[in-house]
Amino acid sequence: GVATADGVELRLERTQEELSLEIGTARESVSRAMRELKRTGLVETRTRNSLRIPDIAKLRSRANGR
Repeated sequence: GVATADGVELRLERTQEELSLEIGTARESVSRAMRELKRTGLVETRTRNSLRIPDIAKLRSRANGR
């Protein structure tokens, strides 16, 4: 991603279907996880194939189970 004053901007190179196949889960699980990340403000959709992480430290903390 690219660091900006508003967070980290990421371009999504895979669809949810492709990602789910890559990690061995159902597409619905990926969709549910993304919805939860958006609901909690850890990820924001920018365009159809990009998103923004406003606070990378908070996302890392969540990923580490804190």
